[in-house]
Amino acid sequence: MHSLLKRGFWTLVSPGALALLAACNYGLRGGGFPEHIDSIHIEAFENETVEFELGQQIFNAMADEVPSALGVRVASRANADAVLSGSIVSYDDVAQNFSTTGNDIDVLQHQIRIAVNVRLLDVRENVILWEGRVDGTGQYSPDSEPEDEGRRIAIEQIVNDVIDGAQSQW
Repeated sequence: MHSLLKRGFWTLVSPGALALLAACNYGLRGGGFPEHIDSIHIEAFENETVEFELGQQIFNAMADEVPSALGVRVASRANADAVLSGSIVSYDDVAQNFSTTGNDIDVLQHQIRIAVNVRLLDVRENVILWEGRVDGTGQYSPDSEPEDEGRRIAIEQIVNDVIDGAQSQW
């Protein structure tokens, strides 16, 4: 009798366990892209601003973070399953907080604003997986931090928003 209970238990549990394992395997692939997308090519973003080095900084940040976050490898354009491209459409450095002493005005904090249009294309199916405008902001204190610190924060936000946008479609 004990042997029958044991066998009956495993007969019921085994299909459930297999289904559970299959469900876990489904969720393990980073980014949740279609099955055929294993690689990505990241193009240099067109820079429509006067900030010459901004294009390279955004490209480097995308190349460092996007592939691993989406669970794909980097490939040449000719061998890639997906292509990430875009353009940097604006860059602003705006004074945020002021202090006045008599006739003197001191700027206490600046905000960097960067706007980027982004497109993620499935090359095999010739389908846009995701596209949109992404805005990044970053603050810095001119007395104690360089402008690059605000720019770094804004670029980091852009990269994270691109990753979130790409993942939100699947």
